[in-house]
Amino acid sequence: MSDETTPKRQRRRSSAELPIQSTLDGPTMPAACTAGPVEVEQLDGRTMAVRRYKSACDGLIAQLGGNPSVSDTMLVRRCASLMSYCEAQDARQAAGEDIDISHYARAALTLGTMLKALGLAIHSKSPRRSDVIDAHSAAILDA
Repeated sequence: MSDETTPKRQRRRSSAELPIQSTLDGPTMPAACTAGPVEVEQLDGRTMAVRRYKSACDGLIAQLGGNPSVSDTMLVRRCASLMSYCEAQDARQAAGEDIDISHYARAALTLGTMLKALGLAIHSKSPRRSDVIDAHSAAILDA
């Protein structure tokens, strides 16, 4: 016996059923996403942000040799999120919009640190003399 004025009880949706919101800053999860983690494969791949995120994950996994450990997979996902965020900020800045440079710098620094942890970051090297000057100048300096 339900009364028309009493609201019907809605079942709680699982995290897989919750919509992914796409913003310029990349994919964001709804606040109600407390039922558990969302697997990358469950994301709606129609938005540009999710396609870019998946592409970044796939690229990083390929660089790792194709069979990452669980901890590497977690780092890959975080790297892909930060890559998406940084790319969105790059696009906004290129379009003439103001961005929060401190957030951007922090994200870029964190991304570099995570890529180093995965062994994927290119470390800068001190330039060799031969890279900077030609052979004739190097011979004069050595004389």
